Amino acid sequence: MMERMTFTHMNDMILRGPIVRKFTNDIACNLTIKTPRLNMPNVTRENEAAYNYPEVAFYGESKAVADGFNEGDVVEIRGMIQPQRKLSKDTGRDYYDQKLIGLEIEEAERLLQREFGYEGGSFVESENLVKLGGIISKIATPSSGVITINIRTFVNGRVNNIQTFMYERNIGKYMEEFRVGDQVFAVGMIQTSRKVVEDGQNRHYRNVVLSAICKAE
Repeated sequence: MMERMTFTHMNDMILRGPIVRKFTNDIACNLTIKTPRLNMPNVTRENEAAYNYPEVAFYGESKAVADGFNEGDVVEIRGMIQPQRKLSKDTGRDYYDQKLIGLEIEEAERLLQREFGYEGGSFVESENLVKLGGIISKIATPSSGVITINIRTFVNGRVNNIQTFMYERNIGKYMEEFRVGDQVFAVGMIQTSRKVVEDGQNRHYRNVVLSAICKAE
């Protein structure tokens, strides 16, 4: 069992899976990774997708490394989440999009290599993991069974106010236990969705959905 960790700011994202889309320009290399949604049936309901498709942007030196990979390659990406303010064409109001920034990328490990040190075989299982350590800046219940918790992190000299979601039947216990200003650790995943807006265009969303959260000392 791991020893209890002392509170520290954390903004970590680990994605492992095949590249299904690549787009590169002078500024960034954008890679879309396919990861299965956990705890979901094989037959989806209400037109939900069985997979998440997080798009990760690489800049600077990491852009050149990412550009060396192509669609179909199975990779492991480590990065962080940066909220980005955008203007809604529908309402004219600002909204925040959670941008996924890639810091490191490499070919995913293979199962034989991990278990026995031999080359070949299939790749290890896909992964979609977010680890956060920070201060709660906002907590609310926008609808029944849904909690939004904004966690402010300070990592590498940068402040990011990350919006997260929890889907729970008993949201009352979370509203009683957690307050603005609490130090917390949280784990979750990147969940992607697509919505058709008024002009018929597709808008893609990247949400951080938590599976667990706790106070940190």
